[in-house]
Amino acid sequence: MPDLLDHPPQAPAPALLDPTPVLRDAVPWAKPVRLAGVLERQRFHPLLMALLTFVGGFVVYQFVGSVVMIGAALSASGGELDPVGLLDSIGDNAFVLFGGNALGQVAGFLGFVLFVAWLHTPDLASFLRVRRPDTMQLGLSALGLFALLPFVAWVGMLNAELPLPESWRAWDEQQAALIEQVLGADMNVVLALLFVAVTPAICEEVMFRGYLQRQVERSLGVVGGIVLIGVLFGVFHLRPTQVLPLTTLGLYLGFSVWVTGSLWAGILVHLLNNGLAVLVSDYMKRSPNLDPATLDSIAVPWYLALLSAAAVAGVVVLLLGRRHTLLART
Repeated sequence: MPDLLDHPPQAPAPALLDPTPVLRDAVPWAKPVRLAGVLERQRFHPLLMALLTFVGGFVVYQFVGSVVMIGAALSASGGELDPVGLLDSIGDNAFVLFGGNALGQVAGFLGFVLFVAWLHTPDLASFLRVRRPDTMQLGLSALGLFALLPFVAWVGMLNAELPLPESWRAWDEQQAALIEQVLGADMNVVLALLFVAVTPAICEEVMFRGYLQRQVERSLGVVGGIVLIGVLFGVFHLRPTQVLPLTTLGLYLGFSVWVTGSLWAGILVHLLNNGLAVLVSDYMKRSPNLDPATLDSIAVPWYLALLSAAAVAGVVVLLLGRRHTLLART
């Protein structure tokens, strides 16, 4: 019989480590993101995927929105409109215009982006930062928006004074006239809130702060992600005279999502901003003594803009302090 002492039992082999790379947020209560999708296995660069996804989402958004609007206009006319009449019909029908735009956003900025994100990881919610926010941080983010609005308006005044090409100004005037025409149309305020506030708040935030900012952060860091996507958000709306105020808003949205660790902060701020515009427009329609042109011509004094900036800085400090407190507790 062999001597068992000459052959001691071997220690069990160590368990194999999972080779799947993991993306971890700075907030320790966030679940790690397993980068197990095909795009990660093929090592597609995050910046490249951000660019391709933005272009692809924009194309899908434009295609679906255009098809819906053209189809609705043709259906309403019995298919007898010429190209000029078709455009006039779309422009005159707020429901068709807003409805087509909303469906385009759902397809291009929500559906398409969710599909691309799934190609990165099965942990979609964690990857896009769709997680429950801290209630105090969420309230501070909303408060910061209202503090920011006078400064945004002042920046818009500066933007309007920039020496832009006449062709850009003509394009911007057409866009502004179309927006005013649609907002002034006789459409139910609930539908207007759905099309103009709720849908963009969800779809655009999933695209910009959920996916694009995440990807840019992976290459350029937190500041790079907030700044680059904030600028892209300002340019995306194709309003040359509104690029700077929209960029300012985009920067605040990006910071709110990062500091809270939750996409819901960006959705709430976006919803409040657009919803306020809809409600003000609806109130002005019901008040014949109020002239939109007169309201737009009101100048924001520099001292109010300075006070607004100081208030926002205070909210930023409070948000950072609350984040530090939550990290210390965890």
